[in-house]
Amino acid sequence: MYQLIFGENFWKIYQHECGRNRQLKQKVVKALKQLAVDPKQQGLKAHKVGTTKFGEKWSASITGDLRVIWDYSQEKGKILVLGLGGHSGGKKVYR
Repeated sequence: MYQLIFGENFWKIYQHECGRNRQLKQKVVKALKQLAVDPKQQGLKAHKVGTTKFGEKWSASITGDLRVIWDYSQEKGKILVLGLGGHSGGKKVYR
């Protein structure tokens, strides 16, 4: 199991992206729990991507459009959770 370390703005972005949508918040939390257990778990559809803000990192699917951006920490057993955003459109996190 991995320890998740969140970027300084992650929870602010989480609130902005999810708003009052309880179901979406639950999906994000579920994906984060899966990420901590097994980042390569098939349901997350994790893959390397080029991002506008973080460079080349990993992406995991939360919904059809929402993604969490993450990377392995230099410290063994830790994952850095960097961002949250869309696959496309105005809130996209990919290049």
